[in-house]
Amino acid sequence: MSSTTGATGASVQESIRAQIGTSAIDKIIGQPTTTSVNNLKEQIAKIAASVKTTKWGGRHGYLPLVLDDTEWQTASGYGATLPSGDPNNTDRLTRPPLVPVGLTNTMTITARHAITSKDDRDKADFWTQEAVDSIIVDRIVTEIIDAPYVEELEEDYVGYANQTIKTVLAHLKTTWCTVTTLEKKQAAEQFQIKWNGTTHITKYARQLDKQQKLCRDIGVPAHDNQKIQIYVEQMYACEMFDDKEMTEWEDKVTADKTWAIAKTYFEKLYRSKAKYSEERAARAGGFDSANSLSDKTRAAVQQNNPPSIGTAYPTSFMPPASVMTDTISPADQKTYIEYTNSLEGALEEAKEHVAAVTTDRDRMMEKINEQQKVMMEQQKQFMQMMMNAGMGRATATEGNGKGAGKPDDTNAGRGKPGKLVPARKCGVCGKDGVRHKDEDCWENEANADNRPKWWKRKE
Repeated sequence: MSSTTGATGASVQESIRAQIGTSAIDKIIGQPTTTSVNNLKEQIAKIAASVKTTKWGGRHGYLPLVLDDTEWQTASGYGATLPSGDPNNTDRLTRPPLVPVGLTNTMTITARHAITSKDDRDKADFWTQEAVDSIIVDRIVTEIIDAPYVEELEEDYVGYANQTIKTVLAHLKTTWCTVTTLEKKQAAEQFQIKWNGTTHITKYARQLDKQQKLCRDIGVPAHDNQKIQIYVEQMYACEMFDDKEMTEWEDKVTADKTWAIAKTYFEKLYRSKAKYSEERAARAGGFDSANSLSDKTRAAVQQNNPPSIGTAYPTSFMPPASVMTDTISPADQKTYIEYTNSLEGALEEAKEHVAAVTTDRDRMMEKINEQQKVMMEQQKQFMQMMMNAGMGRATATEGNGKGAGKPDDTNAGRGKPGKLVPARKCGVCGKDGVRHKDEDCWENEANADNRPKWWKRKE
């Protein structure tokens, strides 16, 4: 592969790298297999085809850099010869000479411009080819394939510069894709592809082609007659085609039952039936919409008093549209249409109002719920405070009968817990307004053990 270090080549290289440098390619983990390499080839082919060129027929970009001649001739649809008459192969573009061919000093400006313009296009196509090849090869050997499976392609000093997409893919397939008995069995089973009826019939045919190619690559018998048999069996199984259509296929002579004819025959029927189904659905949808609109309009007019549209009908009843168009003047029809539109506008406004009211109600309910939660929490805290305050008073009142009360002249807290004595004059100590009994008085020697430390006998 030629170098792209020149000014023109470098600019094209950067442009193509920006276009395809990050395109998705599945990484192959471990030793490559025929299936994984075929998948890699398919992904690379789509990337190469996305880069446009005027060469190779100008329809499939740089896809020839990935496919061999047979594959390319099938994919391009041109066969062995291009429309121009040139051979349709995948030969690489050669580098144009520095001086365009046919350019002379004595030619006219018009002729010179034609030659130089063609030379510019040829050079751009060539440098783009080199860029696509080098960028994809670099991604394969550095990102997609593990090093042990490609490093023998690396050369001293130049690395992989002399490799192309085709040489790397060929190396992987011939050197590392060992075909096992299990792989052959799986390929044969997967050749029996079922059609679900929802996948487009053309895509189903391509899936059969792809699986047939895989079988042939690994040595599994996959003849065209076998592929046709699988294909037609699925046409029966889908029940999309009637007896007449299937009988017409069966009545064809053997020479007309080729793969190409089978695809053309059933794809044409498929498209015809798909178009008819779409049109029928559209017609049914149109009828339903018209009937629904007519019913809704008549109901709205009967429930609301429309403006007078003539003397032929009372304002409380509106006849069907089919009658109106035959008997009502265009001016009255316009009035009726305007009234109907006003009803629709009022209905939309009512819907918006209901939605707004519903939203406000929901917000109010949320606010009330939040307030109730706050009130309940405050009430709970208040009750707890009341309970704590009650317990404190009870403790201060009960005492322990051993002088634990606050020192005062009334000796409050003496006696049994919770049994306060009305204010009275003690017969022992002689104090007025005390609330202890005579037998509990600390002046009594019998209560010497109950006297607090701060107590002193009255002098």
